[in-house]
Amino acid sequence: MTAHTAPPIVDPERLLTTPEAASLIGVTGRTLWCWAAKGHGPKRMRIGPRRVWYRAGDVQEWLADRYI
Repeated sequence: MTAHTAPPIVDPERLLTTPEAASLIGVTGRTLWCWAAKGHGPKRMRIGPRRVWYRAGDVQEWLADRYI
């Protein structure tokens, strides 16, 4: 059985790229994209026509809401 560790603590106001947010969650960038297409996953913001960012605090809050 694999031990799960808590994600690293990141400044909540820091903006994360898709690969950084995916790494923090433990999934691929493609998974984040698929979740977003279905209306799932952490909040994200579009900055420019092709750039998506995730606020670290939103990612951490989304993760905290997943605990059962």
